[in-house]
Formats: sequence, structure tokens, C-alpha cells
Amino acid sequence: MKDLKPLIDLISRNKIKQIEVAGMPGRAHTKVQQLYQAIAENRFESEEEAARFFYEEGELQPVYFARLKRQLRERLINTLFFIDANQPSFNDYQRAYYTCYKYTTAVKIMLGRYARSAAIPLAEYTLKKAQEFEFTDLIFELSKVAMQLEI
Repeated sequence: MKDLKPLIDLISRNKIKQIEVAGMPGRAHTKVQQLYQAIAENRFESEEEAARFFYEEGELQPVYFARLKRQLRERLINTLFFIDANQPSFNDYQRAYYTCYKYTTAVKIMLGRYARSAAIPLAEYTLKKAQEFEFTDLIFELSKVAMQLEI
């Protein structure tokens, strides 16, 4: 559970709303949501205690709890893409950083799903923004994509 706590803190701190993802009020009846809330509130001192809370003692308890944690981790990772970088707490560099990384990932997903015509303009825009803020790793990554697409 120690690996889930930083994700939960990040998601909670950025107050993600209006998306069916982890940490949404009104969905506390699911075990995934209950685990999210419990970890966010530091209710359990150990994984064993958490596993006992959610599942009856037995051979499959660790398996079921591992599956529940995996489901929560997946939702938390998906939720990361919905962080609003336009919040007042972010400066211009942070906004550009999150936006460029998100767009680079989107470009790769689009290309993987054969949406080349949608990926090209986004790749071009993101490359310009990455150059402006000197995100060298993204410049390199997007340059590779541009060479493959011959743009």
C-alpha cells in the first residue's frame, strides 16, 4: 500500500472532479473507493489489517486484496491524465511540463491506434512547446516521431 499512498495524495491534492475515477464522492460503496478513502485517511497500519477489513480470512484473501490494490492503482494512474495543469498553484513551466508530457503520450497512443492525421498536428504543437521550454527528452522523443512520420 505504500506505493499507492503517493498517488492518492497527488490525486487528492489536485482535486480532480467530474470524472469517473478514483476519489470521487458519491461512489464510496465500491471496495476500490473504500480502499482509496482508507489509504487517504491513513486508516490502516498494515496491509494485513486492510485485507482483513475487505475480505474474510482464508487462502484467497491475499489474492483478492492484491487484485483490489491493482484495480485502485490502475484507476489512480488513469486519473493522473486528468490533472488540470491550469490551476493557479502551477507556474508556466509546470503547466507546459504536464501538458507536453500528456500530449506526447496522446500522440503515441494516436499513432498506435492509426490516427496519424490527428497525431501530426498535436506532435508539431507539442514539439514547438517542448523547444520553447527546453524539454530535451521530449524534443528528442517527438523528433523521432516526426522522422517516422516524415513531417
